[in-house]
Amino acid sequence: MKKIITLMLLVLIVPAMIFAGRGPVDFSVGANAQYRPFSVVTEELGDNAFENWFNIDSYKFGAETRFKLSVLEFDSVTWFGTAEDLADYSGSDSDALMLDGYTTAGVSFDLLGLVRIGLGGGPSFTYSEAFSGDNTLLIGWTRDTSMNGYSDFDQSIQDYKTTNDVDSDLLAMLMLANFNIRLTADLMVGPLNVGLNMIMPTAFSIKEGNWEELIPSSLDDAMVGVSLGIALF
Repeated sequence: MKKIITLMLLVLIVPAMIFAGRGPVDFSVGANAQYRPFSVVTEELGDNAFENWFNIDSYKFGAETRFKLSVLEFDSVTWFGTAEDLADYSGSDSDALMLDGYTTAGVSFDLLGLVRIGLGGGPSFTYSEAFSGDNTLLIGWTRDTSMNGYSDFDQSIQDYKTTNDVDSDLLAMLMLANFNIRLTADLMVGPLNVGLNMIMPTAFSIKEGNWEELIPSSLDDAMVGVSLGIALF
């Protein structure tokens, strides 16, 4: 009888622990592997999509953090590499360290305590000593023009500051930055998150106020990725 009661308690308790929500506050950290933009992979590795999915050069690797407060969620993902690896930059500073990533703010919802889906938006950020101008940290810099387009971006920052009487490079970059949309879907097993995500660039910027551009017009520059995280609280 004791064994039967124990078994029944386990049957009730274990699923409850797995499927229960984590409460209104949730902070997790983990690892991320992101497939590089489809257009970039095709240009560099060819148009054999099947082979590209199994080619490690198609991916970039890094860390991810997520903070959830009720239905609000704030995410950050950062990839590590060199300027040549992450930005297709072959200049004299191609071996310089580069941190490349995205920050997003949005909403997420738990379904049955098992699945979490989310939608967020925000700018990209890039740090590298390879940048030769005033900023080693850029926000909203578009990598689709490769790092050789850095000078134009740096000049646009200075132009915005002059035109709008702004002293802060950070504020200027936030106003100029094109936003990205990030979709997430995670399976929650105890404290673990196993997830898929897609990042889609848009033409929206605060400066332009072009809200209609928040809907991506193409998936050619989208990136899909997987993540594994653990909730710390």
